[in-house]
Amino acid sequence: MKKNHITILTVGIIFIFFVNLQCTTSNGKTLTVVDKPLTFIHYEKIQDAINNASDGDTIEVWDDTYNESIVINKSIFLIGINKEKTMIKTKLFNTISITADNVLISGFTILREENQEFGSCIALFNTSNVTITNNTFQNSKGACISINQQSHDNIINENTLTNTQYGIYITESNNNIITENNIETNYNGITILDNCQNNTIHYNNLTNNSYGVYIGEWENTLNNEFYHNNFMNNSNHAQDLSQNKWYNETLSHGNYWDDYNGTDNNNDAIGDTSYNLDGEANEDLYPLMSTYQGRIVLEEYNVDQELIFIMLIIGMIITIGFIGPIAYLWYRKKKKMGYY
Repeated sequence: MKKNHITILTVGIIFIFFVNLQCTTSNGKTLTVVDKPLTFIHYEKIQDAINNASDGDTIEVWDDTYNESIVINKSIFLIGINKEKTMIKTKLFNTISITADNVLISGFTILREENQEFGSCIALFNTSNVTITNNTFQNSKGACISINQQSHDNIINENTLTNTQYGIYITESNNNIITENNIETNYNGITILDNCQNNTIHYNNLTNNSYGVYIGEWENTLNNEFYHNNFMNNSNHAQDLSQNKWYNETLSHGNYWDDYNGTDNNNDAIGDTSYNLDGEANEDLYPLMSTYQGRIVLEEYNVDQELIFIMLIIGMIITIGFIGPIAYLWYRKKKKMGYY
């Protein structure tokens, strides 16, 4: 296995040696994880680079497999150069634990060894303004991403989360945004537990899970909003034992459910009847007739044949009532002129 090195570089040195890898903040420096010792200072572990970083720094990680459990307690950007080939994994409780605000993680494959009972590929603890984007999570016996302990205003987007117990696991956290993720082949795609409010879950594909979404019976879990999600081939699309919203009231749009069998007689791409969820009296008032693809798509027109027949009869009556008198007057005129 290759020996990995983490190099602390100033912005000037990065420009000379790594022009194509610059990713710095306005006040920070860039620390680079490389596979060869090219500069003055280098490290074997990502955690060593984090320990030597300051708030506002960027850490760039070159492709390799990094066997370590990481704690991020500073406001840094952690960037993988090649998502498919830059892997972080561990046999410990969490692969990455985040306890700082204003963190970005992007461009990695992240997993935990399967022999662990519960833990997370990434776990957030009392954080805000953390963005986790463009990563692949897989083969974790616990959760891909867990959001815990009053974490708020974080964004989880454009990730792929597969083959775990819990794709995204939220507890005691509010006002987070879960968007544009592919969540597939998990036991629970998204799990929401106690004291979770006003989280927004939209534009996600939830496919081939045992439960697409599972929300337990919690008194203080409410007003989490789901819309423009695609629920496909799940054993159970959603079970909600609390009080949450399965549509956006302003847009009058809900979610796509592949087992919805309602009609769309007015051709607005929204089902005419609601979709009922398992659990409490929760329902999607505006189920989509086709998958959401960045916009509402009308795949086919649903025609009420009885209504068309009635309209045809009315049209014939109007036509006869209008043309009949004209034809009769024309006949009288021609007859008076001696044509008949």
